[in-house]
Amino acid sequence: YQYYDMQDLLSDYNNSFVVLLDHLEDPHNLGAIIRTCEAAGVQYIVIPKNRQVLINATVMKTSVGTLNRVKIVLVNNLVQAIEKLKDAVKKEHKDLPVPTVAVKTETVEAETATETEAVAE
Repeated sequence: YQYYDMQDLLSDYNNSFVVLLDHLEDPHNLGAIIRTCEAAGVQYIVIPKNRQVLINATVMKTSVGTLNRVKIVLVNNLVQAIEKLKDAVKKEHKDLPVPTVAVKTETVEAETATETEAVAE
């Protein structure tokens, strides 16, 4: 698979729908996300080189051909890629506010014991 680089995205970012992904390890999930992004009109998906499943045969098969219509940008550092995109938007649209990117992760634990007890009552 021929990845795109950040310069390709920056030269064509205007009016582009961009999705950034991080820490995807399952190729089936990446393929499904690519299908969903293509259906939503996403032009670019940005993924990091490390700690991420890359495009392989499983991703291609799972994406069911939609990989040909979405450009995958491979970057060394996702935070730097976000900053470059924000800077490009600031230069192009000086009068528009640039949204702040907030990263939040949380662990959700299932409360199966409570649910089981409620059913038993």
